[in-house]
Amino acid sequence: MLDLNSRLIIFYGMSLSPIPTGGPKPDIDQCLLALRTKFQKGELFQMLDGDSASIRVADIKVDTKSRLAAILFQYSDQKVADPVFSDLASGKLRQESKLHGEGVAISAHALISMTPTKSGGSEYQLLLEDVPGIGKTKIEKFLKSFLKSLLTGTFKDKSTAKELITYPTVSLAAFASKTLRDDLEDGKLSFVELTRELAIKDLDQLPETANIVNTI
Repeated sequence: MLDLNSRLIIFYGMSLSPIPTGGPKPDIDQCLLALRTKFQKGELFQMLDGDSASIRVADIKVDTKSRLAAILFQYSDQKVADPVFSDLASGKLRQESKLHGEGVAISAHALISMTPTKSGGSEYQLLLEDVPGIGKTKIEKFLKSFLKSLLTGTFKDKSTAKELITYPTVSLAAFASKTLRDDLEDGKLSFVELTRELAIKDLDQLPETANIVNTI
């Protein structure tokens, strides 16, 4: 069991792609800097569930030199029960009620590598704190919405010469280790041990196990 001050980290592959598929390849720098500009204006948030909840970027840092970005996501929900505190000595409980317009808040940090996992590719490694209530689904939907609203443009389709609307979209998927990814591309699997389960009717009647068997 994790310590209360510890968090698990989930490794994701964050893929950027154009809508439609024939559109120009999205640029990771442009996407993150557009999000940062929106944050600096105090507008990088969304109201959800009939304005009873919200998700926002509470902080964002983009370092184009080190090729890293850090984002603090925050989710607030009015429907979550008010927090209750207990006196350590007496056990007396105290409930802290939410004020008008407030919701119980949870936060999760994300760290994004701005260097693709493969040269020239469109997948980037993303590390996310595993926090119940603000996981992959909410964050992915949030990023999709803002990238579309911030970076919608046009491009000329090569086959029809028509101007078409395009925008970047994002998807998060579990990030496979380099060894597994390379093996799958080569059509092989390394370091895999196959086992078979067999039913055992009786344990060997050794002195060390006899008492255990008799108590089952």
